[in-house]
Amino acid sequence: MDKSHDITNEILDLIATNQKFIRGVVEDGKAAGYFKDEIDTEYLVHITLGSFRLQMLKWKVSQFSFDIEVEGMKLIDNLVKLFHK
Repeated sequence: MDKSHDITNEILDLIATNQKFIRGVVEDGKAAGYFKDEIDTEYLVHITLGSFRLQMLKWKVSQFSFDIEVEGMKLIDNLVKLFHK
């Protein structure tokens, strides 16, 4: 079997795991009345995961010049504000 096929499958599994986790958080937030109902859950998941990926890319291309945990928490805080009712 081709190694690139194995890597692709691992990446797809990781994406699916992350989507499942974030989807659960979003659905729980909607059920609790904390997050907006007007935006489809799948789009909120997509926005969240895309934001995380961009943050990681910025960290990498900056040669890890900032504290990813601090900036990641700022990102999460702002996403919650964006999604909040």
